[in-house]
Amino acid sequence: MAKNPIVLAKTLKALLDKNKMTVKGLSKELSIPNSTLSSYLGKKATYQLDHIIKIADYFDVSMDFLLRGKESREISLKNLKLEDLFDGFVKIKIQRVLQESSIEIDN
Repeated sequence: MAKNPIVLAKTLKALLDKNKMTVKGLSKELSIPNSTLSSYLGKKATYQLDHIIKIADYFDVSMDFLLRGKESREISLKNLKLEDLFDGFVKIKIQRVLQESSIEIDN
């Protein structure tokens, strides 16, 4: 259930427009009744979780984005630079080696 049904309606409409899709087309793709998707676009106040998951997966967006209009505050691997990923990986490996050898270091 979304706190603000207007957000889902706007986000879903934008995703449909961006992907040049109709409600009928999305309904067929996801096996969600056309009337249900239309009600989501009409700012219906309650939603079925399985529908939200299907829609988010189909458009490759997070449920946060779909329901809140923005991504969560969690770090996404897609947004990290290669150097940051490598640095993080190296730090984790070093910490594991130190833990295994019972050596303590300060962060």
